[in-house]
Amino acid sequence: MKDQIPLEKTIVNAIMAWIKKQSYPFVYKTHGSAYQRTGIPDITLVGKNGRFIGLEVKRPKLGRLTAIQALTLNAINAGGGFGAVVTSMEEAQAAILAAENGEKGKEYKAP
Repeated sequence: MKDQIPLEKTIVNAIMAWIKKQSYPFVYKTHGSAYQRTGIPDITLVGKNGRFIGLEVKRPKLGRLTAIQALTLNAINAGGGFGAVVTSMEEAQAAILAAENGEKGKEYKAP
């Protein structure tokens, strides 16, 4: 079963390829390092309406949100941005559309 579920990097690459074709004003793929704050979403972008969007990518059925990731997504949402956990390109597209339509991000529970 694990072999049939795409790797996180495969999902991220698909999302990034789609985003780049959409002409968003700013997009960044986070590459974690010892010099970076932990919990930053995998993909950050500015929507076409100027809203900050943070997407934390997880593998379907296997990926788990960490406490710091949940806190970060909640902080983004509390500040007027839109933070979401996504497990596919389709979920990412839906999250970006929701953000651009002014929807409020959901609250994530820390494990």
